[in-house]
Amino acid sequence: VTLDMFLKPDRSRCRQEIRKRFNIDESDTVILVVSMNFELKGLDNLLAAMAMAKSEQPSHRLKILVIGKGNQRKYGRLAGSLGIGGDVIFGGVWEQDIEQVYLAADIFAMLSRFDTFGMAVLEAMSASLPVIITENVGAKDLVEDGVNGFIVDRDDIHAISSKIGFLMGAENREKMGRKAHLTA
Repeated sequence: VTLDMFLKPDRSRCRQEIRKRFNIDESDTVILVVSMNFELKGLDNLLAAMAMAKSEQPSHRLKILVIGKGNQRKYGRLAGSLGIGGDVIFGGVWEQDIEQVYLAADIFAMLSRFDTFGMAVLEAMSASLPVIITENVGAKDLVEDGVNGFIVDRDDIHAISSKIGFLMGAENREKMGRKAHLTA
């Protein structure tokens, strides 16, 4: 991961283009998931936490953008059953220019059962995104809990929802995102 990869593109242009592509409004807060295995990365728990966060703060506009591959049908049905089906976007696999997707997002989440490192975490931090990860992600050594992101128990839906709620505040996101970038 190189910082240049995330510094060269124009963030506002990437934000505008990617959000237009996926029909995401500028006022939406976007949680990004980058995964080639939705089940291992804890997408089910993230969906449950997002549904809880939305019910606790219904005025906030929140979306999840999932990049990668996995059982979209299964997780789409789960999102629908949680009442957030229209707020979860599956963007498929990206072969190039993935940095544009990071730059269009606001928060990064990886609720993995296991990851030896989790390169996507470092990519997200390089793109100035605060991260929400589990203690099972090797990149947890880069995360100062409450400073540049959060380390959560992957099964504690209430705690994950609380962290999402905290990061719904633009000032909180920006402050933690700056710290994440400095760490990267």
